[in-house]
Amino acid sequence: MSALQHHMKTVILVATGGLLVLTISCGTKFVPSDYFPLKKGNSRIFSGPMGHVVVTEQVEMGDSLQYILSFGDTLGNVAWQEKYVLIQGRVYWFEFAPKIPFLPEITFEPPIEISPISGRVGFKKIVDVIESRKDSANTAWRLQIEYEIESIEQVVVAASTFPNCIRMRISLAYHDPTDAPLMEGGNTYWFAKGVGIVKYVLPPGSGELLRTEPP
Repeated sequence: MSALQHHMKTVILVATGGLLVLTISCGTKFVPSDYFPLKKGNSRIFSGPMGHVVVTEQVEMGDSLQYILSFGDTLGNVAWQEKYVLIQGRVYWFEFAPKIPFLPEITFEPPIEISPISGRVGFKKIVDVIESRKDSANTAWRLQIEYEIESIEQVVVAASTFPNCIRMRISLAYHDPTDAPLMEGGNTYWFAKGVGIVKYVLPPGSGELLRTEPP
């Protein structure tokens, strides 16, 4: 996976406001993966479309770690899997593998950063990604991804009360509006340090963390 690290690149990096409005890391180093911790066997139960998320595989790949997350229900029925890679304290999503026959597998190059991009409110970033679909035509589409850290706030959900959560919005749009969209739309996540996603709003629906089940 060292090639993935080589291809991580930012097209546009913009910090708005010019002044530090609010930061999550006063005097401490901000480590994005602290807000998206992954360990084989970890299990999260969410309301809404995310359902039951389990880290089913963890593999060392040179200077990185690769993970497979399975999404389904509490009975063990898997609807889809996603692959992530941890490189230098940041978590990236690079593959989507649905179990539904009519949906293709999808890979992203470069991988999509899914851990918080910053601990600073107002921080923005825009990147271009190629979405490749494993369909009969092996189609590829250009995606633009916009990130923004919207706030640092306390979140109260069924699982617990989590202070200082990072709220990050990820917006995905295809460069060609005639492309057949699969991933298009706005996604908002609330990340708690040491826990991960505790609340989310996605195009298919919203939900919150109900409970965690560490290995």
